Amino acid sequence: MALPNKTAFTVDDLSGWVARARLSCPEPPTTAECLTCKSVDSFDGKAMRTGIVFRMALDDGETVTVRLNPFIALEMLNTIVQSGIGQGWTDGNGHITFPITET
Repeated sequence: MALPNKTAFTVDDLSGWVARARLSCPEPPTTAECLTCKSVDSFDGKAMRTGIVFRMALDDGETVTVRLNPFIALEMLNTIVQSGIGQGWTDGNGHITFPITET
């Protein structure tokens, strides 16, 4: 089956997303910031041909809507999976594990 000639985004779009991500990458949060930042209580997402849009309900009652282009979406996915494996709260197959708490 032949794919249609029309694409959802172009190579130039992808190049722009990557360049912007590299130029505007924020500093990682400090440990103190991690302990005091807002949390996402729930979310819903809608896939689009040019990425995904998430609406998130935060623990302070605020609702935030963000759009992730395909490059950022995959970068976030990789960060979540690798962080979860590294910290012991996922096995990398989408299963939550229970980390051993140090006492």
